[in-house]
Amino acid sequence: LDEVIGDVTVDGKPAKLGMELTPGMTIATGKASKAGLLLYRGIAVRLDENTTTTVGTLSKNTVRLSQLTGTTWSKILRIAGVEEYTLQTPFTTATVRGTAFAVKVTPEHTVIKVAEGTVAAVQDGETVPVTEEQQVEATAEEISYEEYTTDGWVEQNLGLDEQFVEEVVEEFI
Repeated sequence: LDEVIGDVTVDGKPAKLGMELTPGMTIATGKASKAGLLLYRGIAVRLDENTTTTVGTLSKNTVRLSQLTGTTWSKILRIAGVEEYTLQTPFTTATVRGTAFAVKVTPEHTVIKVAEGTVAAVQDGETVPVTEEQQVEATAEEISYEEYTTDGWVEQNLGLDEQFVEEVVEEFI
């Protein structure tokens, strides 16, 4: 864990900064709380308040997370060398590489907002490409495009991504 603000738990126990995550662990944020994950020096995942995410696969080539509720932001740099980054939700699966996107899960739907790059939203074998400044809503029945909107969460994370990219570039130079 790269960031712990407020009520953050891992497998129901208080989270600690620097804690190593392994497959099967569940990270949950409470009200007015946030958590940040740094994976393989080139993937940043940020959890907003009231978010629950479980680590599936965590290897140099493949990262798979499952998001049950709440809002996350993912920034994946190609420099990380990860071949597949997948975020599973109750309504769809987002598979990406070299992109930045937000996912919000509610009991009724999942919304995917793409700020940079392309996300493949998959539901029942159907793949819907979501490109830069597009968003889709997935329900149990369908995936449909919506008008792209930004909000404080998107803007905040785009700013944090600039710092993240600078830090990664400095580390690799």
